[in-house]
Amino acid sequence: ALTRQYYTLVGWSTNKDLDPTEAKFSVDIQEANVVLYAIWQRNVTQITFVTDGGTVPTDVAINQGEIYTFTRTGFEKEKN
Repeated sequence: ALTRQYYTLVGWSTNKDLDPTEAKFSVDIQEANVVLYAIWQRNVTQITFVTDGGTVPTDVAINQGEIYTFTRTGFEKEKN
């Protein structure tokens, strides 16, 4: 099976720049030589804060594999 860390294979395309929501698992092949590109979508994790009575920040969705710093007042993505 094909794997890519922090991504899910969503389909194949003859267009390498295809939006992941348009990928397909069946491709109509009309030519003898065809190049198929794997279309990957980044995995997202939903973060829910439980504050035990404190002010509840808004839930956030973050990309898996990215590093975030969480503080008392919020969070920020670390620069790569």
